[in-house]
Amino acid sequence: SREGGRERGGGGLSVANMAIGTFVRDLARSLREPAFWGYSSWLDILVKYRRTSIGPLCMLLPPLVFVVFLGSIYSQLMHFEPAHYLPFLGVGYLLWRVIIQVISESTSVLRNHKSFIFDGRMQLTDFFLRVLAKAMFYFLASLPLLVGLIAWSPETHVLNLATLLVTMPVFLLGMLWLCAHLALFGARFPDTAEFTNT
Repeated sequence: SREGGRERGGGGLSVANMAIGTFVRDLARSLREPAFWGYSSWLDILVKYRRTSIGPLCMLLPPLVFVVFLGSIYSQLMHFEPAHYLPFLGVGYLLWRVIIQVISESTSVLRNHKSFIFDGRMQLTDFFLRVLAKAMFYFLASLPLLVGLIAWSPETHVLNLATLLVTMPVFLLGMLWLCAHLALFGARFPDTAEFTNT
């Protein structure tokens, strides 16, 4: 029975290894062909803001209002210098915004694209990257605000900024992992979207 247990355990491990290998292969293929997930996520944003007078620049308004106006009030209430406080608030808010967008979009991305999935010409990783790309477009639109705050702050050190070369790829991998799990969970349990929105 010990040998049978080892074989069963080894079988489960080999299935997991095969699933990870398939995921990595599909992800590499999706990264080589970004036409669907890159273009469609940008098109979603353009369609959302096409009736506004300033277009996609509307993506910059929420972080601008939150960080500059509310951040100035918070810094006064907590007796911090705005030049020291606002860059930290800006970084935290923009990364939190990416996390919230990934969580809220992931739970319904597979159900919303059933016809594309059944067509069979795209990998599931295309849809995961689509969610991540859309959140990152919002992040990049807010980047001028963040760059301005970091340049203005006396807390900025070049060595600290160099850590972004390691931390941002790790953050993006974490978001992709979260997206994949929530998308599969949301496809199985439709109520997941309601719970995450709450």
